[in-house]
Amino acid sequence: MKDSHRDTRAFIRLQEILQGRISVFVNQLQLIPYARLGARGCWSTDASMGPWPVLHLRNLVFQGKDDEALQVISDLMGISQARFAMHSGGTVGAEGGAGEDGAGKTVHQLAGYCDVGPTRTPLVEFSERALERARQRAEHWKALCEKYRPLVEAEQALARA
Repeated sequence: MKDSHRDTRAFIRLQEILQGRISVFVNQLQLIPYARLGARGCWSTDASMGPWPVLHLRNLVFQGKDDEALQVISDLMGISQARFAMHSGGTVGAEGGAGEDGAGKTVHQLAGYCDVGPTRTPLVEFSERALERARQRAEHWKALCEKYRPLVEAEQALARA
C-alpha cells in the first residue's frame, strides 16, 4: 500500500490496524523513521530518473545505517525542495501548479534513464523558466546516480559472492 505524508501517530495506528497483513510503502524522504515503525519500503517517482540513490537509501535503512541514510535523504531533499518550490504559484503547465516539476515529465526525460512517455494535457507547454528548473533537477539527479550507483553495484557484487 502506498502511504503518503501521514504523521507518525497515524502511521503507528495504521500499522496496528493492518497487523502485518499489508506491506506499507512511504515516500522516499520518510523512510526514516517510518521503516522503524513498520514501513516495508518506499515509493519514488524520482527513481524513473535512475534508481541508485533510492536503492542505496533502502539498503542503508534496512542495514540499520541511519546516519548514512540521513545523508542520502539530505541529498534527495536537494531535489525535492526544488520540486516543492516549483509547486507554488504559476498556472497549470506554465510555472508550476499541477505539473510535478513545473514541466510535466520533462525532467524524467532529461535525466535520460528511461522514456516515461509524453506529458498529458493540459501540461503540454512550459515556460523557459520551468524547463530550466527541470534541466537543473535532472542534472542534480544524474549526479546522485553517479555518486550512488557504484555503491549499489558493489553491494550487489558482495551479495552475489
